[in-house]
Amino acid sequence: MLTFLFLWLGYLAYLAVVLQLNHFDTYSLLNNARLILKGGEYPYELIRPPLLSIVLSPLFLFDLLTMPQVVVIARLLAVGFFAANLALAYKIFRLHLERTLSLFGMLLMSLNPLLVADAPFCREDILGALLT
Repeated sequence: MLTFLFLWLGYLAYLAVVLQLNHFDTYSLLNNARLILKGGEYPYELIRPPLLSIVLSPLFLFDLLTMPQVVVIARLLAVGFFAANLALAYKIFRLHLERTLSLFGMLLMSLNPLLVADAPFCREDILGALLT
């Protein structure tokens, strides 16, 4: 089971790097992150939760990264949040279940289409799932 989970997370990380599809949410969050750190002429989008933008703002600290590199790093960070979500689910399952059932529950959670659809993209949903 653990082998499958590591392969699954590796596949999601691969998708995060390779996919050319970019959602409007990603650019809104990255624009908010840049505005938090540097300011600018574009208005801050108040409808976006600020926590993920605050987490992403250090990507704009130095001007060493191009925007496509920032998008890939933000997507890989989203896959990391998904992995942290799975690890936290395992810890919660482990409070009440034995190891095998906890791993199975984590495996089922890793296949949840609502989470998997957002895992390789930088959106608020994965961080929100981690924090709830």
